[in-house]
Amino acid sequence: MPLSEWQQQLASVKFTDARSETRFHYAGRATLSLANGRRSYSGEIVNLSNTGCLIRVPEAPPIEVDAILELNLQSSFLGLRARGVLRHTREGGKTLGIAFLNLSAQSRIDLLQLILQLEAASDVPRPVLVF
Repeated sequence: MPLSEWQQQLASVKFTDARSETRFHYAGRATLSLANGRRSYSGEIVNLSNTGCLIRVPEAPPIEVDAILELNLQSSFLGLRARGVLRHTREGGKTLGIAFLNLSAQSRIDLLQLILQLEAASDVPRPVLVF
């Protein structure tokens, strides 16, 4: 289904922040695998932002920083399939910081709508919208 003009504009919105993207605590399920799809790992979404997420897994997977991953994020509001890159690990490799890569226009809209709802429910100041 083609996107309307306002949906295309919404999908192109970028957030700017002098430090980094605002992260929101968020609960959901995550499945990730290397781009070659040989093995998948399940975990929980810890937090979410416009540009990435933090995922906690029960055991540290043998994934190197800068590896390209396929992600499937699920919650009561969000169903997102995306590609990402592993930026960092913590807690002995059990917590993975992932940056989203090349989200589709519809995925950006869905994510932005969720971020705006999370922002409205928190005391975090609104980021600057740049078109």
